[in-house]
Amino acid sequence: MPDEDDELKSLDELFQPEQAQENSVPETDEPLGDILPEVHRIPDKVPELKEDEESIDALFSEIEHPKPELLEDQTKLIEDHSKPT
Repeated sequence: MPDEDDELKSLDELFQPEQAQENSVPETDEPLGDILPEVHRIPDKVPELKEDEESIDALFSEIEHPKPELLEDQTKLIEDHSKPT
């Protein structure tokens, strides 16, 4: 089992300041929208996401506006279960 000093040395090797500067994002005064214009177009590029969004909207619509026959069935079930035995 490596001792604590060896672990610290290996961590120091991983986090060299020179390497951190290489991997960092360059500073800029440009707005992020100009740098990353693709971010706003992701839903257009991923049709599955659009389909998922539509199916989720349909589910919420069904929850918010349930069919009358389902409400009657649920009401009957609740009444049946709330009767004393």
